[in-house]
Amino acid sequence: MIRERREKIRDIISLRKIEREVVLLVESIFFLMVSFCCFGAGIIATEADIPPATGIVLTITKIDSKGTSSPYDDQWIEKVSSFDFGELKQVSGYTEGKKWTLFLPRYYFAVDIGLTGGGFDPTKNIVVEYLPEEEVSPPGIEGGLGDRITITYVRTKGKGKRTWDKILEKRLFKESNTVPLWKVLGGWLRLYVGVVSKDPNAVPPDPPGAKVFTPSDPVGEYKGAIRISFF
Repeated sequence: MIRERREKIRDIISLRKIEREVVLLVESIFFLMVSFCCFGAGIIATEADIPPATGIVLTITKIDSKGTSSPYDDQWIEKVSSFDFGELKQVSGYTEGKKWTLFLPRYYFAVDIGLTGGGFDPTKNIVVEYLPEEEVSPPGIEGGLGDRITITYVRTKGKGKRTWDKILEKRLFKESNTVPLWKVLGGWLRLYVGVVSKDPNAVPPDPPGAKVFTPSDPVGEYKGAIRISFF
């Protein structure tokens, strides 16, 4: 009897020992699995999407030239909604010994064109379109504002007013233009709109066909318009 009881106790102890070893083995496998999940190599996909712009916003600023040809003393005055040059002033001077007389405004304008509704898409375009049906000139004038106003297209970046870093081109007011956005990559498009002066030191120079207002032009009000769009 005593021997049988000892053998049963021994068997029970052996079974419990085996159970403990099995439990330890299972725990070890589980730990290895967790370690692999937490510290093993893996790829986690990450994604973000910026939608393209759906439109443009225009900021027009009136600039006082102070009556000089230098841009360094110009003063940016106020935000406006149109190009109103006001009454032009008669100016006279000499170039290579020849006297000239013309009419010029004191002011010109900057148009900053920003994007709205999304991000920069270099496949899009900004279109500046002249509207000849909107031009009104006094009788007897050859041409009108379309020949006597220019638009200078520049790429602008950074902060501040004089932040343009590249002149794209200069065109007559009447010449419609399409500007691909890739040309202003890293910045935005700005237009400088001013009356033709035929200044030989102007950078860039006035385009071919540009005309000045002279005393021989009829008095009265001159009107015109452009449309700026995005597609």
